[in-house]
Amino acid sequence: MKDRSLSSWLQRLVPDLNLDHDLGLNLKATVQCARAFPSKSRLILYLVLSAAPVVDTMIKLEEELERALGLSEVILSQKLDQESSEPENNHYASELMPWILRHCQNQNALCYTWLQNSDLEYDNGRVKLTVPPAIRDVAHTQGYDWLETFLMTHSALPAEIELVESSAPVEVTTDAGPILTEDIIASLEAQRQEKKYPDEKTFNNKTWSDGHWGSFAKTPFQLFAVSELAEGVDKVRIRGEVFAQENIITRNGRLLIRFAITDNINSIGCRLFTSPSDEDTFADLFVHGYVEIEGRLKEDSYLQELIVDVYGIRPFNRPATRSDDLPAKRVELHIHSKMSAKDGLIKPADIVKRAAEFGHSAVALTDHGVVQGFPEAAETASKLAKKGQEIKILYGLEGYLVDDGEGVGWLCEDIDLDNGFVALDLETTGLTPSRDRIIEVSAIYYEPDGSGGFKESAVFSELINPGHKLSAKVQDLTGISDEMLVGKPTALSVLSQLSSFIERLPVVAHNLFFDLSFLRYEGFRAENSAPRLKFNPSAVDTLLLAKKVLPKLESYNLALVAKALGINPEVSHRAEA
Repeated sequence: MKDRSLSSWLQRLVPDLNLDHDLGLNLKATVQCARAFPSKSRLILYLVLSAAPVVDTMIKLEEELERALGLSEVILSQKLDQESSEPENNHYASELMPWILRHCQNQNALCYTWLQNSDLEYDNGRVKLTVPPAIRDVAHTQGYDWLETFLMTHSALPAEIELVESSAPVEVTTDAGPILTEDIIASLEAQRQEKKYPDEKTFNNKTWSDGHWGSFAKTPFQLFAVSELAEGVDKVRIRGEVFAQENIITRNGRLLIRFAITDNINSIGCRLFTSPSDEDTFADLFVHGYVEIEGRLKEDSYLQELIVDVYGIRPFNRPATRSDDLPAKRVELHIHSKMSAKDGLIKPADIVKRAAEFGHSAVALTDHGVVQGFPEAAETASKLAKKGQEIKILYGLEGYLVDDGEGVGWLCEDIDLDNGFVALDLETTGLTPSRDRIIEVSAIYYEPDGSGGFKESAVFSELINPGHKLSAKVQDLTGISDEMLVGKPTALSVLSQLSSFIERLPVVAHNLFFDLSFLRYEGFRAENSAPRLKFNPSAVDTLLLAKKVLPKLESYNLALVAKALGINPEVSHRAEA
């Protein structure tokens, strides 16, 4: 195998290069690869070092190679094969600014104008770039993206950069660069936008390997729930569903992937830089949806919020979900989806899917007063059926009763008086239908008279034997005596005839529900499993109608209402009256 040490590689590349003691021995490295960009007169050597290099030596070697090869720029891109100590990182960061400025001046003049007055330091695992006041807020429009990408790609700094605003005013000397005016900024920005990088793709060394991207620590970072992440936390390992993926190709050809991860309690943004060739692989990862990430928690200087800078990411098995292991499955009959404002959080589709996963044969959707979830539930059930998972949707809602005032008619929507109506009245032994009984039923059929009025056409009237003697009070009030009821039929036989007499005609009665309640109780007193009689006709209550039409009456008994309407009743307190 050929010797890949830097000194041997340089001797083969430039045989007449005069390497002095400092350049030849103090920069101990192996050459991983080299990339040339003739259109920019640039050469990049990717080096692997065992320790952070001496920055001054690195700059001298770059300058020597530029002179020997006649190039505008040589970049020694550094990668460490082992972690450096804290003091070594401190020293390296404090000496690195001249090397950064040298390449910034060549590649991004806009960044160079403010970077000259900035300081770089390594502090407790963080790389801090202290910038002049007011630069922190506009750095991302004045070259910071280039700086961040350049350092992540080519420097041996072991951490991401954190922008810090200097608390001291900037001292501007007479030989300092020109003060940035709006015209200068506009001119530099226009130059930067005009630059094209068709053949240069400088990436970091992170890529996909063994089913994961990037690197995971030998000693795993502490595992956090996303909802536990907060300021003060540094290195993290998190698991969750990924969503909101955004791919951005940076100006130097790298792929920036921003996305969010959630544990269904809280979410946090993440970012990573990689090669555009990894885009399809990340698309597959996002289809899988559930991942494990290691990275560092930091504040994004542009978004002004906590994010995770991703060191490594890989697909991960979702945690086991709840199951219904009972042999006899239930059917849930009351569920609110997110269509129930401020009361439900789950999608209708997820309700149906989860019930199907549990092995339930059906599930109800009963939102608060709305049915907007029905189409989604129906569509989900249809898709599951195609996969062999049959589930029935029970459509319902949690309704509300609204008091819109007392009505005078019921079940009258499809009824008219073209065929007339039946007037109904009863006499009873008391006021309580569950205890008292009917003793007389009278019904009169009124048919249209052809002049806009109605005329009496048929009469149904029967006395009923209640099966016990009447009180004196009832006899005085109704005029019906025990002798009159001897031999009379029972209520059920009479009511059967009454039901045939009414048929489908609307019913009119004074204090309607008093009469209907007695008819319904008597109809349910069928014996020997005989079919019950049900009375639910279209009906109008003349008592309630009179209260609306004649609001000034002192009382609304039939006699006073008849008198107010100019009617002289012939007989009072008998049903047939």
